[in-house]
Amino acid sequence: MENIPRAKSLDIREQYEPQLKELQEAYGEAMFEILARKKVVISVGRRREMIASVQQKLAAEGMKVSMGQLDNLCL
Repeated sequence: MENIPRAKSLDIREQYEPQLKELQEAYGEAMFEILARKKVVISVGRRREMIASVQQKLAAEGMKVSMGQLDNLCL
């Protein structure tokens, strides 16, 4: 009789273990992205310069993309 609650708790743990691992990995990835974004700080002028450069390279390949579209991709 004493083993019944313990067995159930082990079953529940095994049932949710894969989901917990998946959530922990997602949390780790989200934290990494947040930290990376904090470290990447580009001045407004430099950002615009970089976007214009990308826009010119795409135009040279025949792809017309607005500055606004490229700016949204960089967020």
